[in-house]
Amino acid sequence: MSPSPVLRGLARNPAASVTVLLRLVEAWPEQACEGLRRRRVLPLPVRDAMLRHPSPRVRAALAAHPHVDAVARAELLADPVWRVRLSAFGQPGQEPLPDDALMRLLAELDDPPSDMLFIREELFGELCHATGYELRLFRLAAAHPRPGVRGFAAGFLYLLDERSCQALLEDEAPEVRAAAAAAVAHRQQVMQPADLPDQHCHAFWYVLQRPLSRALVDQVLASGDTDALQVMGRNPTVPPDVVETLLRHPDPSVRQAVTGRVDLTDDQLARLAADPAVEVRTALSNHPSAPAEHAAWIDHGCDIRPGNTAFLLDRYGDFLRQAGGRLRLVTSECPACPGCWYLDMAVVRDGLEAVTLVLPSRARAEFCRLLNRLDRDVRRRTPPDSSRKLRWTGEPQPWWHQRIYQR
Repeated sequence: MSPSPVLRGLARNPAASVTVLLRLVEAWPEQACEGLRRRRVLPLPVRDAMLRHPSPRVRAALAAHPHVDAVARAELLADPVWRVRLSAFGQPGQEPLPDDALMRLLAELDDPPSDMLFIREELFGELCHATGYELRLFRLAAAHPRPGVRGFAAGFLYLLDERSCQALLEDEAPEVRAAAAAAVAHRQQVMQPADLPDQHCHAFWYVLQRPLSRALVDQVLASGDTDALQVMGRNPTVPPDVVETLLRHPDPSVRQAVTGRVDLTDDQLARLAADPAVEVRTALSNHPSAPAEHAAWIDHGCDIRPGNTAFLLDRYGDFLRQAGGRLRLVTSECPACPGCWYLDMAVVRDGLEAVTLVLPSRARAEFCRLLNRLDRDVRRRTPPDSSRKLRWTGEPQPWWHQRIYQR
């Protein structure tokens, strides 16, 4: 038997002493680094030994450790080997890098060395992916002293606050102003049938959230694709006659998606309030003009459909199965994308709360016992947010919305 699996297992073993781990780093670093990267706890002397190790593979393993501290990652961002730097860009769940480290990194990515295997745009893309398109990254980039970095931020104008957007549109550098203006024009461009990809993907959902031509709207209607109809039903550019068609769709998930529109008439709201599907009536509670009897329901219209409860429980459990102690919630940067809206654990918990409202009393009591057990762990492992978050009614959001998110 090869010694590598044994060494990896020993490096990962929580009972292994610091002395043993340091010996592994010294004598068998290449074999042990994968096990070290998967350890739940990495003792400080071992972390320091990996940080100073001559092997780039060991330093990259440290950079990828789920609970490596931001100070070590910031130091690894200056590593002479770019593979290590790329590993130090981060991954969801790691401690966020400080602002000054990100500002230095953005400057370096704007002017990479000529022998770098990645071009500038690819490096920026890697950083966006590694940080989960963290909004703080784009805010820092928008205020960066280098015009090239501000031009990168201009490409994500729709993620920035109004003040940052206006600053980029009026930037002193003409190339930044041009990039910001191009981003505005891109977002205002009306999508045609040829713009919609043939298969479901991020680009598919992105197109359906942009201004839609009547020809594309009719194409999606004729397709019978209920997932596409749900996303299109939330699009404010969909004409009133199509909204009415979607309100009469036989699939409850399509009618449910329309409940979030602010342009619904009183008659349409009344019909949704009397919809035979409980998930449609539940979703209506999110509308500011919802009938009074629905306002006491949960604030978010969650999907109540066959198989979704098990999925929501799995997502909530996966969140808690992350290694380490403290956890932070992650926002969904594309909440209209069916593959992304449940990235936010508060949205997942909204869905589980909606389930409790429609279960019979005995099943509800058992389900709540399960939820209470999971909730205790979430409360213990997520720090509370001191800023109050309110419903549209002015009432406080549930406790799971009052936790700190990754910035």
